Amino acid sequence: MKPVTDELLLNLAVIAATLLGLLVVGVLFYVETGLRRLERAHDVFAPYVRAAARLTMGLYVVALATALALVALEPAWSRVVFGLTALAVLASLVDFTRQARVVGGAMGSSARGAITIPSGEAIAVWSRPQELVVWASVGGALALPWILGVATPEREDLTWGVLLALGLGLLSTLNMLLSVFDIAKFERALERPSED
Repeated sequence: MKPVTDELLLNLAVIAATLLGLLVVGVLFYVETGLRRLERAHDVFAPYVRAAARLTMGLYVVALATALALVALEPAWSRVVFGLTALAVLASLVDFTRQARVVGGAMGSSARGAITIPSGEAIAVWSRPQELVVWASVGGALALPWILGVATPEREDLTWGVLLALGLGLLSTLNMLLSVFDIAKFERALERPSED
C-alpha cells in the first residue's frame, strides 16, 4: 500500500465533516419535522429514526476524528481515538438494533422482512438477515484496522477504518432516508380505511 499522506487524511476529514454537517441539517430540519407530523406511527418510528441518525453520525465521527488524529497526534493516540469512537458506534448499533426490532414487531414483520399494506404495496422492515449484515459490516469495519495491524494498527491500517466508516455512513444515510419514505407510506396506510 502506498504511504498515507496528511493531504489524503485531511481530505477524508473534510468529506466526513461535510457529510456529518449535511446529516445534522437533514435530521434536524427534514426528518424531525416529518416525525412530528406523524400521528399514529410516531411513538414507534421516532426512536428508530433517531437511533439510525445516532449510528450514522457515529460512523462519520469515527472517520472525522480518526483522520484528524492521524494527522495531528502520535500513532498511539490515534489508536485511542479510533477505539473510543468505535466503542461509541457499537453502543449506537446496540440501540439501533433494539429500535429496529421494535419497528419490525410493530409493523408485523414477516420472515421475508416486508409487509403488505392495504394498497398492496410492500414496505421493507427489519429482518434477521439485515441485522446480521449490519452487525457484520459495522463490526468488520471497526475491527479491520486491529486485524490488519495485528492488535497495534498503524497509520495505513487506521486509514482503512476511516474509509470503511465513511462508506458505511453513506449507506446508513441512504437507509435512513429510505426508511423515512417507508414510514410515511405506512402512516398513510394507517389513515386509509381498509377496503375489505
